[in-house]
Amino acid sequence: MGWRETVSQPDEILVFLALDDDKYKWRTIAAVSRQTGVDRERILQIVASHPEYVRLSRTPSTTGEPLLGLIDRIDCPE
Repeated sequence: MGWRETVSQPDEILVFLALDDDKYKWRTIAAVSRQTGVDRERILQIVASHPEYVRLSRTPSTTGEPLLGLIDRIDCPE
């Protein structure tokens, strides 16, 4: 079962849609916030409440910000 079957809150759906964008494998929290209008703290809450779908990169972005990715997207070969 994927996130589309279990995530139901409107702001959570926006965050997951941003993470599921085919243009990106990893996204910064700032980029997700700009795209969705959801604030940083709420994004972190959403990610923490769905660890089965989202992974935090061990390596930060070039600006030092944490990177988020959907497990289904980052664990599959391109």
